[in-house]
Amino acid sequence: APPKKKEVEMNGNFLFEKVYDGLRSDLTLTNELGGDCLLGQLIEPGFGQLKSNGQHIRKAYIDGPAVMQLFETANYNNIHEESTYFRSDDEERTLMSAEILLSDLFDMPADKTVSLHTADKPRDILSPETLENTCQRLVQLRVEAELSSEYIDGKTSDNAKELIQMMEEMSSSPPMHQLLYYSLDCQ
Repeated sequence: APPKKKEVEMNGNFLFEKVYDGLRSDLTLTNELGGDCLLGQLIEPGFGQLKSNGQHIRKAYIDGPAVMQLFETANYNNIHEESTYFRSDDEERTLMSAEILLSDLFDMPADKTVSLHTADKPRDILSPETLENTCQRLVQLRVEAELSSEYIDGKTSDNAKELIQMMEEMSSSPPMHQLLYYSLDCQ
């Protein structure tokens, strides 16, 4: 169980940098992507978009006209935590997205801990994979999309063929259908 708020000790503000060089001592093992564009990673354009979204939402619903205000202040210390509930799926990218958006939406003190609610990925109702097990309409929509001429044309285009060939040359695992999903995830 996570520690109670009284048990949390703040020792100052600092950041960690994740450096993809842990395999340098063994020249037979290397990182194929060097930490760039991995499944679930928030990429730089997305970071900027989320900061902008947080600022726009703040302008509209906190700093805007009284009739539109969701909160009387942007200072998160002055907002009753019971009046907020932040939910995300358990993907690193979406958790980071929520953190970035909220950091520009509110004035967050450095020592503030904000609860970001999530669920185990295989059981989360926000996950399309979970929904496909329970929602036949979602399955039908996916099948219709994959049978559309636009999807087929894109999947069989010269660019797609070149991308598939490049990915097959880079790695033997995971399977090709997962590699296609991963490559789309980082665009």
